[in-house]
Amino acid sequence: MNVLGLRKAAATLAGLHPADRTWLLERLRPSWRHDLRLLIGQVSSVRLSDSDVVRDAIRLCEVQPPKPDRLLAGMRGLSPSWCARVLAACAPDHIEIYAANSSPAQAGAVRAELLMLPRLPPKLAEALGRVAHTRGEKSVLFQREDVR
Repeated sequence: MNVLGLRKAAATLAGLHPADRTWLLERLRPSWRHDLRLLIGQVSSVRLSDSDVVRDAIRLCEVQPPKPDRLLAGMRGLSPSWCARVLAACAPDHIEIYAANSSPAQAGAVRAELLMLPRLPPKLAEALGRVAHTRGEKSVLFQREDVR
């Protein structure tokens, strides 16, 4: 389960009755269960009583990643620091895809940068996701025209 999935699950589970939450958690992988319990504790400490607020918060933190081919095309030519920011913004789970499609030195530099990055502001993350998506779309369209 990716980080965003864990956060969504924790927010949802935190709003359930404790017996229902326990029943669901016991049916998950032990590693997910451990991570979810930590996140549920964090969500519960906020003491949100309205499930609509939790649902809105989940929607606000979502940045839809571009398709992997478009993401890679959109990051082509960017420095390692900007590649790391794009990945952190919209597809942190795609680092392995990026690493498999770039040089070892480039992948190492991006990984190192990712480790040092603070959490990106939501609007910056959204903007970086749009930039990567737009650049990727243009690159894919350009490649299609070259084939003709």
